[in-house]
Amino acid sequence: MGIESLIDNIRCGKNQKTSSIKHAINICKFEAKDFENALDAFEKAYTSLNTLLRLQNTTGWVPLITQHYRELMEENMRLSHLLSSLHMYLYRFDYDKGLLEECAKTLIHYANVITPKKDRIEQYSLAINYLKSMIFKEDFPSANHTENEFKNLKRWFEKRADIPLLAPYAKLTVIIDLLHNKKLEEAYQLTHEMLSEELPYGYLKAAFANINLALKIKLQKNTIKNGTLLRLINPILNSQGEYADFALGSAASLKNPIITDPNNLTILRAIKTYNTLITTITPNEDNEKIEYYSQTISGLLSEVNTALEKIDDQLSDIDEISSEHFADLIIEQKVLTRRELTQNLIGILNHCTLTNCIGCLPVLMKYLKAPDEKQEAIASFMGISKDNELERDVLVETLHIAHKKLEQQANTQ
Repeated sequence: MGIESLIDNIRCGKNQKTSSIKHAINICKFEAKDFENALDAFEKAYTSLNTLLRLQNTTGWVPLITQHYRELMEENMRLSHLLSSLHMYLYRFDYDKGLLEECAKTLIHYANVITPKKDRIEQYSLAINYLKSMIFKEDFPSANHTENEFKNLKRWFEKRADIPLLAPYAKLTVIIDLLHNKKLEEAYQLTHEMLSEELPYGYLKAAFANINLALKIKLQKNTIKNGTLLRLINPILNSQGEYADFALGSAASLKNPIITDPNNLTILRAIKTYNTLITTITPNEDNEKIEYYSQTISGLLSEVNTALEKIDDQLSDIDEISSEHFADLIIEQKVLTRRELTQNLIGILNHCTLTNCIGCLPVLMKYLKAPDEKQEAIASFMGISKDNELERDVLVETLHIAHKKLEQQANTQ
């Protein structure tokens, strides 16, 4: 068989014999001696690719190996001790006996790690997925997990913490336990440490990153400045899967600057994920509602609620609302402060002027309202009838007019 026929016969899932490739190339060398060097190079390339194809057909690992190799070369992958040793040995041109011995010992260590049997793998998978369901719930649970359920799960992972696959999941149960016991500073520190480690593929990195971001907001809300959360947002963007959960709203709300900002969406989801986790692990025997969910992130909507409360009080005294007239009333009677009229009212997010907030109240309430908060003024402006929508439209126009008039006043002074 000639070389052209061999090449034409390359098929996915089918292996060619290396001996057949070499035999065909040797015939070409005999017939075209002037191209012997080129044919030597061709033989190396062909047989190497054939070996790669055999590896793919046998294991299916080639795409994954390629991905890891590309990430390694682009320095986007944190090196484990094993990977680091192998990389150093393979890409150093000088023989290093010490490095070779270290590399061999590392390989032997990993080779001796006992591979779990099929029934154990299924057991591991069930425990890992149960832990995932605790963290990434879609909404506040109507019935919480009992303390005993979580304690049993934590104990199960602790007994297997020496198994490399399960070790980071055991750490995650420790973090959840710290949250349950209101040791938020310790939980924050541990999530920070875990994000610097090499983690297996799956939801782990997203879980640690979401909790880490949420605890940063919970513990340091008043000191967070614009842009300081970016380095905490990036790990979530890089590790989260498809996210379909979204609050219902009008078509206009989907164009709202608050919603279209990707960093805002990540922060909103992290807060919702964290608050839902807290309600999941909080024992429901406690009837003291004030401290019931003390670990949750709350108060983010307070300024918006206060501003709408003031507006609602004024609207109750007005028979027919007119944007221009109401704008004059707001300014003359100082119904709203300059901050409430012109500035960002949710400090951890971008674009959260009162006007923009009114345009996406259902989204803000779904993601930012803590489970023990009411925010009654906001709720009163969330009606879905045409009259409710018209009222919000007029209110948004009113605030725009008031904002412009304040700017004109400032320019004339």
